[in-house]
Amino acid sequence: MDFRKKLQSSSATIEKDNDRFLPKQQLEQQPLEAKRMPNIKVFSGSSHRDLSERICERLQLDVAKASLKKFSNKETNVEIGESVRGEDVYIIQSACGEINDHLMELLIMINACKIASSSRVSAVIPCFPYARQDKKDKSRAPISAKLVANMLSVAGADHIITMDLHASQIQGFFDIPVDNLFAEPAILKYIKESIPNWQEAVIVSPDAGGAKRVTSIADRLNVDFALIHKERKRANEVEKMTLVGNVRDRVALLVDDMADTCGTICLAAEKLVEAGASAVYGFCVHGIFSGPAIQRLNNSVFEAVVVTNTIPQEQNMKKCSKIQCIDISMILAEAIRRTHNGESVSYLFSHVPMQLKFFSFYASTLLTSKSMLKLAILLVLRLTCTLAQNYETGDNSTVRGCSSHCSVYDSDLTCLNGSLQFYERLLLAQMRHFVAVQMHIDQWYKWHSKHGHRNYTTVKEEIIAKLSSQLEPEDVIDEETIANVVNILIDAVEKGTETIEERIPRFTCPLPCEYRYDIWRNVFIASMALNLLLVIAIIPFIISLIRSDVPETLMDNQNEACRRLLLDELDFLKAMYTMEELEINEPQDPAENGQITRLTLRQQVDGINYEVVMHLSSEYPIILKPSAFVRCSLINCDLLNRELRYFINQETLGTPLALIIMQWISDNINRFKGMIEKQTVQIVDNVGGTNNTKYARFWIYSHHIYNKIKRRMIKDTAALYRLDGFFCPGKPGVIILEGFRIDCDKFWEQIRVLNWQRIILRHCEEQTNPSFFRLGKFREIQFPHAKYLTELKKILTEAGLEYGFALLLNL
Repeated sequence: MDFRKKLQSSSATIEKDNDRFLPKQQLEQQPLEAKRMPNIKVFSGSSHRDLSERICERLQLDVAKASLKKFSNKETNVEIGESVRGEDVYIIQSACGEINDHLMELLIMINACKIASSSRVSAVIPCFPYARQDKKDKSRAPISAKLVANMLSVAGADHIITMDLHASQIQGFFDIPVDNLFAEPAILKYIKESIPNWQEAVIVSPDAGGAKRVTSIADRLNVDFALIHKERKRANEVEKMTLVGNVRDRVALLVDDMADTCGTICLAAEKLVEAGASAVYGFCVHGIFSGPAIQRLNNSVFEAVVVTNTIPQEQNMKKCSKIQCIDISMILAEAIRRTHNGESVSYLFSHVPMQLKFFSFYASTLLTSKSMLKLAILLVLRLTCTLAQNYETGDNSTVRGCSSHCSVYDSDLTCLNGSLQFYERLLLAQMRHFVAVQMHIDQWYKWHSKHGHRNYTTVKEEIIAKLSSQLEPEDVIDEETIANVVNILIDAVEKGTETIEERIPRFTCPLPCEYRYDIWRNVFIASMALNLLLVIAIIPFIISLIRSDVPETLMDNQNEACRRLLLDELDFLKAMYTMEELEINEPQDPAENGQITRLTLRQQVDGINYEVVMHLSSEYPIILKPSAFVRCSLINCDLLNRELRYFINQETLGTPLALIIMQWISDNINRFKGMIEKQTVQIVDNVGGTNNTKYARFWIYSHHIYNKIKRRMIKDTAALYRLDGFFCPGKPGVIILEGFRIDCDKFWEQIRVLNWQRIILRHCEEQTNPSFFRLGKFREIQFPHAKYLTELKKILTEAGLEYGFALLLNL
């Protein structure tokens, strides 16, 4: 045991002994304090200050203070200007410019924060230094990337965040967690927004090493890809290039992880133009642009060269107008936020995070969908209350200035004067409306009464009596005051009535005599708005329930459990059967959902040689059951497979069924041996020309067919049953097949069990005449995305099946 482990062991023992002397209350509080998440500090190295500021801006943080300078002998000096004790520290430093100096500066900053008692130190390295020296490609060559990894670990780094490593195996050089983010989502977003006619483009890799990157982008854009094979004389010099693929009259998008001297991509661009490409765009994650790179780009045939800002590009963009830059600071900022909060970063592998600037960093980490819904509800309620308050006061202009919290103890008269002005305006409005209403009453008497006018003395007495009855004991006004005011106002009414000719004064209702109904209208509008917000909040959950019957986190756990059970069962089968008896075709990427493992077992029972084929989904055995069928010329396979499907359906989920299926077949296969003679007679009759043989044409519609495993499975299954027809990958996916009805049914039973978002048998045609077949040998047909439906309809029309177009699309 080394010194560090001994020290940790001894400190743990001391803490355990000390716990016996702590009060019980303090002991209960300790776990709560241990779970508390530390604060965060983001430091910037001197390599890329602009990127650090962009990241901190999106996190709503300030760049932490640190002094970075050099002594006269060129040694690096670092001074951390803020306390980092117990903090979650992130240091941003990229590999650009003086790489060695910047690397040393990063190591010193990591060590300085580590010995200053920081809780965790994470190095954010957008462009990893020495990433191209990742293997020993010749004698006595160093593996410098491994050396850099060791230096970072020894310096004290607890976590590494980087972007688009030149070789993914560099992650294995570390003994600490490494998050290798991808700029691919940002590049895809740029292509869709900025490249004209990108649907007809071709994604091109300048070398074989980038084939995986290019195929991933091509699959997500649903376009074709091509490859350029290059041979180098020496580093940064290319001797020969060969293009594999067709780019004639199409836009070529050349994609690579980094561009250094740009010799490779410029030669590749010229090769693409020679091959007939209408335009060439370059995409590189890390734009190093050293040596003659800028001059080569200015003289190149590129329309534009798009890079990210993992390396500063301001000066390069001034020197070359073809260089354009994609900002990836939001990806790194979201990775820092998720790492700080202990969340998964896998979302960033396929999405560009939203740029929300109006929430602070801490608010964005705490706000969930429920709290957002609560805030929206509170906002709507607040607006409703404000509208209701305005209606209660009547004239909206009188709301301002009045306050019931004024007091004689206030330091000035601002509050009281404001309330006084409010009531002055209100009193003036009430007197004006009172006189106007009385004048309207007088006019009514002129039109409807025999006398033509009222007795104003009687009117005064009635009003004074009515208002006096509403006075409270020890009120601030008395009956005499009311009488004086009423006499003056009624005199004004009498005088105004005598002089009025045409226009009668208009009055409004400042008190809630009319608006009381509007309040309920606003409550109804507010409730409808709340219901709409509730629906918007619930829609994502409904979609997740439609796609899956279980939550995403539980689904991930079940997929992992399925994978473990499947691997255990495969190991058990390998131990029971020989290589001649058992054949396993495993998927290329077992971790990807929807993959199919195919088992072929060859057995002999009582002289009957038979073959069992099983398809095991990645969700077997917990979520989906297996698909199995038997092939043998000595038994009635149709009846056997029918009973076998029934037997599988009766079994419960969660149990590995491969051995159980094999045992059931072994126990029951003899029952179907006696039926072969009748089946043979039926086949002879069919060959003799009777009309009992049924042929069928299946029209199958799917949401899409992109997965390569599914496409290969469709072709292999159609070849197995000797079916005719074709299928079209893309969106929507179409499968049209012809053959014996029983073979078509077998094809459908095996294909439908795959993990589809949606697949349906639209229509089935049956005939007894062999001239029914029109489509020829089964094949895959790919159409350009923009002309997909047009070309499909054209092929069906040429085959005399134009009616099938409406059947497939359910028109």
